[in-house]
Amino acid sequence: MNVSGGGASVHICVLGAGVIGLTTALSILRKHPDYSVTVVAHKWPTDQKSIEYTSCWAGAHHVSTAPDERHQKLDTETFAVFWKMLQDDPDVPLMITTQTDFYDEEPRPGLDTFFLQKIMPEFRLLKEDELLPRTISGCTFKTITIDSPNYLRYLQQEFILLGGNTVPSPKLSSLEALLDIFRAPNTPSVVINCAGIGNAAWDSAVYPTRGQTVLVRAPWIKDSKTVLRDGEVTYVIPRRCGDVILGGTRHDGDWAAEPKEDITKGIKERCLLLMPDLLPEDKREGGTIDDLDVIEAGCGLRPSRHGGVRIEEDSNGLKAPDGVSVRLIHAYGHGGFGYQASWGTANEVLRILEG
Repeated sequence: MNVSGGGASVHICVLGAGVIGLTTALSILRKHPDYSVTVVAHKWPTDQKSIEYTSCWAGAHHVSTAPDERHQKLDTETFAVFWKMLQDDPDVPLMITTQTDFYDEEPRPGLDTFFLQKIMPEFRLLKEDELLPRTISGCTFKTITIDSPNYLRYLQQEFILLGGNTVPSPKLSSLEALLDIFRAPNTPSVVINCAGIGNAAWDSAVYPTRGQTVLVRAPWIKDSKTVLRDGEVTYVIPRRCGDVILGGTRHDGDWAAEPKEDITKGIKERCLLLMPDLLPEDKREGGTIDDLDVIEAGCGLRPSRHGGVRIEEDSNGLKAPDGVSVRLIHAYGHGGFGYQASWGTANEVLRILEG
């Protein structure tokens, strides 16, 4: 059964209000304004930041290391939407930046320079005299950075303005428990599972890849830089609002909810070495990490998954308490590339939904 017809009788429930859930819900309503679409979530963009809500902690920027054609398609479609969003609405919480990457390997693992040349404006490889010490390759291109907290609120607001419904819920122990929220005749026709790291409660393949960052105020920083060197990733990502994200780390299986002081110190040191202009102008001569205008240190749990991202219909579906069969579509397991694959993922969900 598909939902290509049926009008207002079609009720869709999206589980999760992270970037994948909100983008998917908004995409459905934009294409099918006669559908009833409800987002059910334990955490929301307007809530206080929490380790249980990953999307608010993201950098974020569109720098694709998509490993295959499927992931490249998700990232390509997303980049096209981001670029058009900025053209259509200059006030959207996105920003065009010059991204420069440096690597101590040739080529960087997972980097398809031919793919990036096709989709990223002004892409070029770095010359030898442009490289940093202890790096042997690199590239630069134009891309998009996302002011994550404000962008999430933007998505939620756009969804509500189109008539979307939002329902707060307790943390769920199973997907079946979601349907206890609804009662006939309001049982959804379709559930779209965008619960991110929440899927770890019922999918043993899901695990956290913990990332730690430092948020600083430095509105004069307009360019992004990333260095992969000595087994560490260091990045500086400016946001439209003038804040800048410094990172970062990748620790698989680590559920620690609070920033670790030694990691925070190391991030500050590496980022200041990479971009000394992070310091206010009057503190650059002889300045140290203590002179950074720090807003907060934070950490988030990237929703990784053994076997990779899962975007597919579940043949088992769900059974509502009243016995009604409900279609189930999964869209989770994006790890650290949720933002840069968000609109492509929503498109894929729509193709499944309408198929």
